[in-house]
Amino acid sequence: MARERGIRGARRSVPVYVKVLSWTFLLMLAMVTGYWLADVLLARRFGGEVSQGPRFAPQVAPSAGSPDLPYSSEGSPSASGRREVGLFVYDGSGRALRFRDVLVSDLAENEILACLDRLTTALVSQGVAPSLPKPLVLHVFRAGEHLYLNLSEPFAASLREMGADRARLVVASMVRTLLENFPPVAAVHFLIGGKRPSSDLPVDLTRPWGVVGR
Repeated sequence: MARERGIRGARRSVPVYVKVLSWTFLLMLAMVTGYWLADVLLARRFGGEVSQGPRFAPQVAPSAGSPDLPYSSEGSPSASGRREVGLFVYDGSGRALRFRDVLVSDLAENEILACLDRLTTALVSQGVAPSLPKPLVLHVFRAGEHLYLNLSEPFAASLREMGADRARLVVASMVRTLLENFPPVAAVHFLIGGKRPSSDLPVDLTRPWGVVGR
């Protein structure tokens, strides 16, 4: 009995601030573990590391006679909330046309959607794709260096119609534009209508895309 009373007395004598610090530490540990597990699960669910996905060489020299304008590859927003971005359009010659555009938005996700919308117009106007449906992307989700694009079903149908060569140019243009303007994004993952892309597409979207040398 005396020993049990001594143990109870020792428990009562623990200072309150020690208990607070202990609980705070446990909560922080749980949060860090949760974020780490979420990142690991997302990476495994959507195709693993960037090195496993298709890659393309970043050819930045514009074609002769292309409407090359000054642009900010960093895509940093100004004090007024205006972001200057560079749109990259692969035209099939091994080079990329560069265009300057300005976006106005308060959220990075909205800027990404707006940037891809402008890129869609540029791809069609340059003859890379005969036509592309809008909206091209339904939702955007970013987790660290990984960017997830939920593409529309009509866009998947248009990829099938245009064939492998044009489809690859369209996807390469999208990925290059996103990686150049929205650091620290290093890998782009694709969904079609909220589901994993099928393997019957003319271009492989089942694995993440990145740029060689990054």
